[in-house]
Amino acid sequence: MLQQQLMMQDKKAIEEIIIWRCYRCLELPMFSQLPMLKVLKLEEVTALEYIENSSSGSSSLFSVRGNLSKRGKREEKSALFFPSLQELRLFDLRNFKGWWREEVSVVNNDEATVETTTETAGISLPSVAACEEKQQPLQQQLVLPSFPCLSKLTIGHCPNLSNLPLHPFLNEVEFKDVNAGLVQWSMVGLASIEGSSASGRNTSLPSFPSTLKLKHLCIDSVLDLVSMSELGLQNLTYLEHLTIENCPILSSLPEESLRGLRSLRSLSIRGCGSLTSLFLGLQYLTSLEELEIKECRALDMSDCDEENSLQFRGLKSLRRLKIGYMPQLESIPDGIHEVTSLQDLKIEGCVGLKTLPEWIHELKLLQRLDISDCPELNSLPQGCMKALQILEIYNCPKLLRIFETRTSMDWPFIAHIPHVYVDRKKITIHAADISSL
Repeated sequence: MLQQQLMMQDKKAIEEIIIWRCYRCLELPMFSQLPMLKVLKLEEVTALEYIENSSSGSSSLFSVRGNLSKRGKREEKSALFFPSLQELRLFDLRNFKGWWREEVSVVNNDEATVETTTETAGISLPSVAACEEKQQPLQQQLVLPSFPCLSKLTIGHCPNLSNLPLHPFLNEVEFKDVNAGLVQWSMVGLASIEGSSASGRNTSLPSFPSTLKLKHLCIDSVLDLVSMSELGLQNLTYLEHLTIENCPILSSLPEESLRGLRSLRSLSIRGCGSLTSLFLGLQYLTSLEELEIKECRALDMSDCDEENSLQFRGLKSLRRLKIGYMPQLESIPDGIHEVTSLQDLKIEGCVGLKTLPEWIHELKLLQRLDISDCPELNSLPQGCMKALQILEIYNCPKLLRIFETRTSMDWPFIAHIPHVYVDRKKITIHAADISSL
């Protein structure tokens, strides 16, 4: 049916294809031959196992050292694979195994040969770890077609997918409910072995070229992801936005992974219940403007010694900080007082938090303070913060007495703030309240 509809259309006029809720669809037309196709979205095509039956019909096989035909002879000109595709979205393809049924192996560039089979087991590609373990010769490189224009990639609910065609110009990537092998394949790849060969290195595989200009990366619900160290994040020097959420066994975000993220502007870590360490590496995030840490229940940021406190000094551009739903947190990390650029601080769902530190007055640029769902918090810092414009307090019952009596030691902290909200109601502060201080 889809093939017939495609034949009736002018192939040069098709720029966007969306296939949604085709539960019995088993085969697709050769979309890779559409010269003007810019957007391809496949959602809830649950029976589909492969996009195309063979790579030979869509393009010549692609090697990072040249273009090779099926017979292994080097070609002067390659047939482009999806020549105009800019956005690819694959969502809820729960039986999706790979792009082609055909198996693609590695190529030996000295002999310029390619071995292929047509088994129905799906595309079979060596993992990064397997190549490291076997210490494959550097002249052996993976052969795959490449998206020449793809800038946005979204893959969600594809549990059986472990690799894709190469994507060297990505700007934005989102992984949701996929296996860690697919994330690693996309972030660290065999196509860059050539760069390693030039330098004579034969240790670990460098970063996949597709990631080098990446600006947006979201990793969500990758249930088997243990560590970020294997993803080569340190090579993402153009990355501006990084979100890591709902990765329940992720235990570390190593210092080495953060070292090269000098362009990172926002970092959000949520729902990583096994994460126990975060401080090391913060010093390298000199461009970071927003930091969010929520629902990391094993992470105790209260234990912030002098060495860890110094890590915060590198956050010279941080404007917004959100900390939430971390039961281990009993006090705000001392290192935050080093972040003199902070303008917005939000604390929520920290059931063990009892007081705010007195050094909060050192945050001379702090304009907004938002505290919610902290049932044990019973006092605020003394004195006033002249820059603070907005104070919001929600569901903190032990702080209510401050607003009931207006005579406590905490009142000077509040009285000079123009906009104060308690349980989402604005508190009116009269001139008498200020003059009596």
